[in-house]
Amino acid sequence: MNAIQKKFCASLVLSSIACGAPLWADDGDRDLAIEINKANELLRGGDVDAAIGAYQQAKEHAPESADLSYNTAVAQYRKGDVTAARQLFQATAASENDAIAAKARYNLGNCNYASALQQSEKDRPAAIRELESAITNYRSALDVDPSDADARANIELASLLIDKLREEQKQQEQQQEHQEQQQKQNEQQQSEQQKQDQQQRGDSQQHSQDKVQQQQSQSSQ
Repeated sequence: MNAIQKKFCASLVLSSIACGAPLWADDGDRDLAIEINKANELLRGGDVDAAIGAYQQAKEHAPESADLSYNTAVAQYRKGDVTAARQLFQATAASENDAIAAKARYNLGNCNYASALQQSEKDRPAAIRELESAITNYRSALDVDPSDADARANIELASLLIDKLREEQKQQEQQQEHQEQQQKQNEQQQSEQQKQDQQQRGDSQQHSQDKVQQQQSQSSQ
């Protein structure tokens, strides 16, 4: 993992925990708030699976709760299920609660970046597209919360990694082109050598025939 990736990963983990720290609960419904706070404690204690189950149980009483969707997304992200986290962050990115909307958009960028890291070695174009989406989501977070320093920092880091991946992709394409040219030259050389070999065999065969004819002519004389 290169220096840019390491630097970003550190930011990614710390920011994700910071975003997850103020896990929201709606005080308007006391019972629901108790369920959410219980799930929050499970998540803070590291019991991610139990926390997800508790959030899902609470969501039966408040299926439209942006708080619950966001908190569940944080839990899924910590579990390592980036796809599930991305879907839930997307659902809360348009929340009327600016705090939730800003953090959801920021963490959508984190999901994009995590996906880019996974693809950076085997599929650089796909990784670049994910990084571009990450930048878009970080900028969207800044539209809601212009003071988000982490979003600004990660935009810069994602841009640097895009440049690096593009340079690596360019070098790979140049290397592949050089290998193809070298292979073509080798094939041409082999073809020319085969022609020369055939010509030599033909000359040798003709020489043998001429010699036989000469011997036959001498014998008849």
